[in-house]
Amino acid sequence: MQHNVKTAFFRALYRTFLAISHNRKTVGFILSVSLILLLDLLLNGIFHAIAGTHRAILTFDIGFAPEIWLSVLTLVLGTLIIVISIASQDTPRLIDLYLNNWPSIFFMWFIALGSSHAVFFVLFENVFHRPSSELLNTFILLPIALLSSLPYIFFILNYSKIDHVITVIDDQLNEEIDHAIWLTSTQLLPDTRLIIKSHIHLLEKVNQLMDLFSYVEYNESKEAIVKKFSKTLERYIHDKNKIAETYFTNSEAIASDISFANYTLFQFQKMEKRQSFFEEKMLRVLGNCYNEYIKHQNYELASDCCAKVVNLGKMAYERENEILLGLVTTRLNTIFRYSIKDSIKNQSTRTINNFIFQAGKLSDTTIYHKKNSALLRMFEFVLIYGNELYLHSLKNPFMKFAVAYLLAESKRSIIKINEEGWEDRVQEKFIKIILQIDDPAHIDYNDLKEDKTKNDEYRIILLGLALYYCSERKFELAFIIVDDLIKDLGTLPKEEKMKVFERSFDKLENTSMNFWEDTDRGTFNIFFSHETDLIPPLLDVIEDRMD
Repeated sequence: MQHNVKTAFFRALYRTFLAISHNRKTVGFILSVSLILLLDLLLNGIFHAIAGTHRAILTFDIGFAPEIWLSVLTLVLGTLIIVISIASQDTPRLIDLYLNNWPSIFFMWFIALGSSHAVFFVLFENVFHRPSSELLNTFILLPIALLSSLPYIFFILNYSKIDHVITVIDDQLNEEIDHAIWLTSTQLLPDTRLIIKSHIHLLEKVNQLMDLFSYVEYNESKEAIVKKFSKTLERYIHDKNKIAETYFTNSEAIASDISFANYTLFQFQKMEKRQSFFEEKMLRVLGNCYNEYIKHQNYELASDCCAKVVNLGKMAYERENEILLGLVTTRLNTIFRYSIKDSIKNQSTRTINNFIFQAGKLSDTTIYHKKNSALLRMFEFVLIYGNELYLHSLKNPFMKFAVAYLLAESKRSIIKINEEGWEDRVQEKFIKIILQIDDPAHIDYNDLKEDKTKNDEYRIILLGLALYYCSERKFELAFIIVDDLIKDLGTLPKEEKMKVFERSFDKLENTSMNFWEDTDRGTFNIFFSHETDLIPPLLDVIEDRMD
């Protein structure tokens, strides 16, 4: 019984809160009228107590007051119209935010009602002779309006700044997450109507921020929005366990959201089972932000956006959240697809290289947590996209560096695996995967023969890995790489094969550790190897194994 009463109380409280929130202008009017009437009655009572019967002979000239009130009202309204109309051209959600801003609602009603108060007592001075009301309007309400009008204008100017609008919407988004937690703590969530309303408000705030991202032109503002998305999602994941399971039921609000417009019934059922609608929404939004960045060639910001998705993957490992990790992996694959399309369109591998660099950080986290199966899955994706990039490189030579960078990052991960003490048989599995990158299935060797012979970039990186294993005295792993490179040269005479290897080793030996130019990923040269002193003995081994 006590539980039912408590639930009913919180339900009534929440509905009251929603009613107030949806009718702010009406509530502001009622509260403003009540405040002025209360002050009027209170001051009249004080006058009655002090002046007694003599209060009738007291009088104040307020004939000038309506004109001043009108001037204040004109000043404030005129400024608002100009500021809001101009600012809303760059900030489409500004008017909605202004109309729901409590200080603005109270101040505008205060000026309007103060003006009406003055006009009323000027027109009906002979009928309602109340010195207290005249005093209230002339010496209290009017000075307050005059003194606060300029600060309020400054407030509106600051309020209309795009960065402030972003902060306000993000604060509202976090408030909706707090409401979901509050609904759980008060045991109101079985109420389907409350869930739908909460979903509507939550997704609406995300869409508002995304609209701003697409609308604003300044990179600083776009970056701020992406940062808000990332931080809010991290906060949501951290507090998600405080929200009841019933909250994640698919609702009309989720089904009608633009991000899920193409979802099938199976996808909706899967999303409900995983309780992941908000994570999927936010990751889709981050992916869209990345796509917008590369469309406008904002490559540094695109790389930073990708880094935020990678950080969510790291968070998934730390919290052992397999569902989030799967969603992050799917989004990263989608981002990689965007990168490939952009590179082909602009004849540049910059987006691909930046993506590989950021994804490599997630690989490091996977290795650190010793997630063998997860890393194997990542290398399987490396092979899929590596084969695709390699096929593109046969027609578009500029793509060769993308393949080389993918190989170099894979090499770095394999070295890290060895440093972490993983078993040799596991390392062998990863080595064999990357050796297939330049061997796409269903492609005749004769079509690749010329590329295999002339292209030293891939060979140099793999020879560097073989040299590393020689330095670690893991010769069997080094020989796996060597044998594959020999096989790549096909039926060439032994002398020709040796010339190819000698040429590659010569380039490797003369490669410096750093580029002489800076890149988005620093100056480290992906073709560099520390173990060049082992080149002569490895070259002898290669010659022997050709026999």
